[in-house]
Amino acid sequence: MLWNLAFRNLTRNRRRTGLTLLAMSMACSLLMFTLSLNDGNLWSLILSATDQYQGHFRIQSELRESDPDLNHTISDSLPEVFKSPAVDYSPRLRGMFLMSSGTDQDMRSLPVEILGIDPDREQKITSLNQNLMAGKPLGKTQSGAILLGKELANKLRAEIGTEIIVMGQGAQGAIASGLFTVQGIFSSGDQMRDTRLSLIHLDDLQGLIGLPKQIHEWVGKTSDPLNIDPLVQNIRFMTPQFSVISWRDDMPQLATVVDHWFIVQIIVIVIFYSAVILIAANTMSMAILERNKELSILRALGLKRRFVLKLLLTEGFLLGIGAALFGAAIGGGLVAYFYLYPLDLTPWFGEINWGGLALRPAIRAWPQINTLMSPLILICALGVAATILPALNILHKRLYQALGER
Repeated sequence: MLWNLAFRNLTRNRRRTGLTLLAMSMACSLLMFTLSLNDGNLWSLILSATDQYQGHFRIQSELRESDPDLNHTISDSLPEVFKSPAVDYSPRLRGMFLMSSGTDQDMRSLPVEILGIDPDREQKITSLNQNLMAGKPLGKTQSGAILLGKELANKLRAEIGTEIIVMGQGAQGAIASGLFTVQGIFSSGDQMRDTRLSLIHLDDLQGLIGLPKQIHEWVGKTSDPLNIDPLVQNIRFMTPQFSVISWRDDMPQLATVVDHWFIVQIIVIVIFYSAVILIAANTMSMAILERNKELSILRALGLKRRFVLKLLLTEGFLLGIGAALFGAAIGGGLVAYFYLYPLDLTPWFGEINWGGLALRPAIRAWPQINTLMSPLILICALGVAATILPALNILHKRLYQALGER
């Protein structure tokens, strides 16, 4: 009976109930969409910062953290303790060389960093081997091929097929030198990095500097980079002989943005629902006040205040449930569309350079459980909360005051 009475009371004035339901539904759907857009922008920022070169975390020798010596290496066999279905790893080996191209009459030389990668594993972590301006990526096996950053290729005046001479220090103080052929020119999204970085196959670099089966670091990628700290702390606990560095350690400015993002979402929620609670409270106040004498007569006939309070709170709850269902349908549809089909704004605004990163502006929604469910839970609670004050106000009136002279 309670639910039937509450539903009939809401449908008394269908226009007013419908407008209130529409306002609450739109607030719920817009909040859901706004929070998902904020998360989409945040995820785009993290992906731009980590997917092009950085990775989500890296594991290296404890000695290399304080002294980046060439000989401070670890094995290129992934330890069993690191293996997890939720994490991908890629080995990397680094070396500093003097790179030269051209003829004796027009020789150009630059100090560069050569990064040795496993192409199959690297493509699961970053897009370094795929972000090509020209040429083709490194193959599965060593081939004497090299990829140059676009700015480095410009300075060396190197093109596809150009022969490159590299000379530098090998392991244990030996001299390392080699001849490579430019197979591709890539862009990492960072102009400074593209000026000094080149890529070759891991086996090629291990042979060049004399470090067989050795690497400098494992670069990892997890499915949830926002919650990277528990994973990093777990690896540090299990393997104290290694140094584990997350993207938060390498990019503290971006980590600060992420840490403050929750506060921004709270502010957005408060702004949205400050307006909605006023609308809902006004509607429920009007709906209760116009039934003042009716409820007072029922109380005079013996209806308990507790039942009247339950009836009014049920009406508010039904209003919140209805708004949550309509809001979920509208907001969920918008989130799903802009998650599957993000709107790329690059043709109108171009790439945005921030902190050495090239970001592609886009309207993208990123659905998460908390951003999808919190507006629904809040709107249901809001329907009840907006009913409490007017309900208590009318129930605290004495019957003779509510009935007047009747």
